[in-house]
Amino acid sequence: MLDWNNYRSELMQRLGELGKLTPETMKGVVALGNAGNKTDLLGAKVRELIALACAVTT
Repeated sequence: MLDWNNYRSELMQRLGELGKLTPETMKGVVALGNAGNKTDLLGAKVRELIALACAVTT
C-alpha cells in the first residue's frame, strides 16, 4: 500500500522543481485551476468530478 503523505510531499517537491524550470507554465496551470473559483457556478466538487471524468476518458 502506498504512503500517500510521502507521495504527496514528493509530488509537491517535483512540482517545485518544474516551477523553477518553467515558471510561466506553472502560472498557467494555476490560472486554469483557479478559473472556476471566480464564478463558482458549478462548485469545487462538480469541477473535480468533471476533471476526473475527462481524465478517465482520455
